Amino acid sequence: MKYIWRIIVIIFCVIIVIGFAFMTRIMPQTRSNLFVFNDRYTDMKQVYENTFELSKVDKIQIDYGSEDIEIYPSESADLEIKEFMNYDPNKSELSTLWRTGGTLAIEEGDHDYIFFSGIGKHKRIEIYIPEDYSDAVSIHLGSGKLAIDMDMILTEFDLDLQSGSAAIGKIDAEKSDIDLSSGKISIDELSGRQDIDVSSGNLELGMTTGDGDYHCTSGQIDLKVSEVVGDMNIDVTSGKIDVTLPEDSEFLYESKVTSGDIDTYFETKSIDDDEREASVGSNPSNRVKVKVTSGKVNLDQY
Repeated sequence: MKYIWRIIVIIFCVIIVIGFAFMTRIMPQTRSNLFVFNDRYTDMKQVYENTFELSKVDKIQIDYGSEDIEIYPSESADLEIKEFMNYDPNKSELSTLWRTGGTLAIEEGDHDYIFFSGIGKHKRIEIYIPEDYSDAVSIHLGSGKLAIDMDMILTEFDLDLQSGSAAIGKIDAEKSDIDLSSGKISIDELSGRQDIDVSSGNLELGMTTGDGDYHCTSGQIDLKVSEVVGDMNIDVTSGKIDVTLPEDSEFLYESKVTSGDIDTYFETKSIDDDEREASVGSNPSNRVKVKVTSGKVNLDQY
């Protein structure tokens, strides 16, 4: 009986060790806060560099898990990638680049999840995109940090952030699709048609053209609108959306509240128990529709 219990204890300890190693690898930011090893970028060195010619590329697709990604402008006609690590990687751990049709895929390398071997390992990727690149960019990041330190004029911009954070400068795209599962996204300027979905976390748009769909399941969205140039559909399942509009904005307003609250800087009139409407400005044409299932929406002016 004692022998059986010893085996059970050993198995239990092994499971704890494996779980500890796995969680510290896939949650690098939490790990760095809870466990004091070395600074995140201590002893970082460049371990990989590559370039890719973009004449046949109309979409750049970037897909990483927990790495930190930094995007910069380049005067070169080619895309360039540099990878930094604080350890000597295997070849399989390096980023990969390949083109399928018009899509250039940039993806992370393999990870090492064996016991404690992943603890303290960090990666940082620098991607240099030609300043005159004007097609589509799609970014998926599971965790970690994203920084875009360049102004982009694109046909399409897609960002899917599961966790972590993103700090972005100016994006002018015909269409932007942004999905935030958890964490934080901050964008200085965003222009064009927008489809924004926040499941949890916080999304801040420093300045944006009002044109698109804005859905918040939980968390918060902050929008500062430079001009209402199209229809805005604001939908809050739970959470909060703050919208700040110019003083001279003109639009037709409609709202419906199941549970929650909507505050506006203008007067509205009731058309049903849970529906209200308003005409803002002297010659409105675009529509601002607000639907609140639960939560809160604030419409203010500046």
